[in-house]
Amino acid sequence: MKNLKKQYSGLVLAEIIQLLPDAAFIINTKGKVIAWNKAMEELTNIKAEDILNKSSLEYSLPFYGEKRPILINLALNPQKKIEKKFLMFKRKKDTLIAETYVPFLRKGGSYLWAKACPLYDFQGNIIGAIELIRDITNQKNTELKLKESEKKYRELFNHISIGVAVYEVTNDGKDFILKDINKYGENISKRKKEKVIGGSIIKLFPGVIKSGLLDVFKKVWKTGEPKHHPVTLYRDGRISLWVENYVYKIPSGEIVSVFNDITNRRKTEKKLIESEKNLRKKVIEINCLYEIIRLINHPTISIGELLGGTLKIIPNAWQIPELICARIHFWNREYKTQNYHETPWKISNSCFIGNKELIINVHYLEEREFIKEEEVLLKKISDQLKSLLEFKLDYIK
Repeated sequence: MKNLKKQYSGLVLAEIIQLLPDAAFIINTKGKVIAWNKAMEELTNIKAEDILNKSSLEYSLPFYGEKRPILINLALNPQKKIEKKFLMFKRKKDTLIAETYVPFLRKGGSYLWAKACPLYDFQGNIIGAIELIRDITNQKNTELKLKESEKKYRELFNHISIGVAVYEVTNDGKDFILKDINKYGENISKRKKEKVIGGSIIKLFPGVIKSGLLDVFKKVWKTGEPKHHPVTLYRDGRISLWVENYVYKIPSGEIVSVFNDITNRRKTEKKLIESEKNLRKKVIEINCLYEIIRLINHPTISIGELLGGTLKIIPNAWQIPELICARIHFWNREYKTQNYHETPWKISNSCFIGNKELIINVHYLEEREFIKEEEVLLKKISDQLKSLLEFKLDYIK
């Protein structure tokens, strides 16, 4: 639309819109259709000769199954009541941009993006309007799946039975600002999230200095190496508890603290060992899924780089990373870790992205049984990768 001059000859413009890849049509000030391009014919399954010179809002029938104003009409006659019916509506001077759901276009309905504006003659008089329409159903469905995936991640974050807090580094690593904390973390720290977000760790939890946790944060920030801070007595005049922390740095530079209150279990050494083991497993699972999600944040990442990056992440999520090898098969291509070879000790997961099968194989290089948690994690990785690949393939389209 940017390349079309608003001052035009109706005949010339009608020819020009035939060159547009998007569906497009033009009406005059009386609402009569004067141009209907090939892409519009394909979108609506209505030939130009069957709609040209017709008015009475007949062009809305293939979308809504009834005669009603659509975006092109609002370009000539603004109506607030109609504007509110769109999923998204923006006005930039005399140009309108909107997204909507139309139930009658194809089986199951479709999501559409549209753009409309008035058309002018050489004297600046409005003589009609033009609308461009694009089917964004696949993109919308992928967005919904990603939102659902993010929702599940947020539910995991909030409902996992261990404290998780995210901090932003400030003052050249001398202090850390709380950016997020889950519900279990609120319970342990006896702090409400809405009252502590944006606060300094030193002011919120002054006991971190004496307990040595602040020094752990600084070391992790400088080296990038994760650190386990063993069971320590934390006191600050407000609370007193025995707490265990596992601290690591994520690619964004933020510091994540995974912590647990083991006050009621400190005297039982066996339970402490189990607690540390479970803590590490959960940290590894959270970090693995988080790192896979972050891969798609690189706008130019290829499918090969996405799958190769996932292969690098997988071994560290298993019990003994040095004994793990993995392979991903997708779209007639195979991606392997450098040490990959098939062994009898393996787990697999597969799913389909469209008609293309995604297969992930994980092997132990020597005899060892996979635990149930590892099988569950592989399923989560497969599901996450499926969502990211669907998003990437739709983006490429």
